[in-house]
Formats: sequence, structure tokens, C-alpha cells
Amino acid sequence: RTSNPDEADFFFVPDYRACHYHLAPTYRQKGLTRLEGDDYHSALIPNHRDKYRDGSQADEIFLNLTRQLTHWERRNGLDHIFVFSDQGFIVNFTHTFPSWREEIPNAVFLTTEAFTPGCGPSCFSPWKDIVIPGHIDWERMLSIRAQSKPTSQRGLLFNFHGRLPANHDYYENVTVRSALMRYAMLPNVSIGGFVEEYFEIMGDS
Repeated sequence: RTSNPDEADFFFVPDYRACHYHLAPTYRQKGLTRLEGDDYHSALIPNHRDKYRDGSQADEIFLNLTRQLTHWERRNGLDHIFVFSDQGFIVNFTHTFPSWREEIPNAVFLTTEAFTPGCGPSCFSPWKDIVIPGHIDWERMLSIRAQSKPTSQRGLLFNFHGRLPANHDYYENVTVRSALMRYAMLPNVSIGGFVEEYFEIMGDS
């Protein structure tokens, strides 16, 4: 790490964004909320209508950002690193920076998901981009390890707890999670929504 740009091999471009900053949902994102008569806005984000950006402004902020990167022209962005997480390419590119293919095609992308719905091989380039694990903070890691049992003492074959077609409309067409639900009634399997004792379940799987 260096603060001298002449010594730097790469430049890190941080991007910290909350979900409500994405573009206004379209008909393809139906199921974001259970509010009666409103299929397009998130019930979890207060005043969501007032927080998202209109499609006509989709590129404005990111274009202003990239054009202020003083060392971009040195290698035409080849030495600049962007971080995209949580449905990386479809959310971070398509929703918030639609002209990314024209503006930052040579940059390096760190992402937690290489192949997201609607933006797979055409977005992720194995020759330059890198997939990284999702973040787990140190305290959670220690808590998970504390619940981990020896393999011979574990009672569950596998588990899944999270959003499913049965508990969230947005996942009604996610076929993999639908298939998992078929195993919920089997012995020694734990499948369902979010639970408080998830670390204990993980340690027993």
C-alpha cells in the first residue's frame, strides 16, 4: 500500500451504497413488497419512493465519479479496482451504472457473485475480474466456530435458512430454493426461514 500514485500498481475505487440507492424497480422486480396495491417499492425501506433515482439520472453520479479519477488515463482504467457485492453485476452495473460497458470496461472488478441473473458471462471476465467470498465479521466467525461440532457428532445432513418462495414473493421463481423445500420434511434436515439459532444449526450440519 502506498499514498504515492507514481508507485501504485493499482488504484482502489470504493463504492459504498445502500439498497435504496438503486434505480426505481420495474415490472421485472415485482414482489419487492407486500404493501397492498404496490408491487414495486420496498416495505423495508422508509420512504423508498423518495430515495431511489429516476432512470434518466442513472449514470450521472458514476460518470461524475469516474471522470474525477486523476490517474484513470494512465492505463485507461486497467489498474483501477471496483468492488461490487450482493448480486454484484445485475444490481451494481445494470441498475446504477448502465453505461459501464462504455465507461469502465477495462477496470478490474471484485465481486461476490460472478454469474447473476441477467448478467453472466457477458459481464464477468475471468482474465481480469476476481470473485471473493462474502464478508463475515470476526465476531460472527468466532461464534460460528464455537458452535461447530466434530463431524461424528453432527446430527444434520444439511440445512438452508433464509428467503424461500414460501416466505418471500421475490423468490417465487427461484427454482433451486423451490427444490430445496421438497426436502424440508425429511429427518436430519433443517430448512426454513431465518432463525435465531442459525449458528447452532450450522454447527450441527
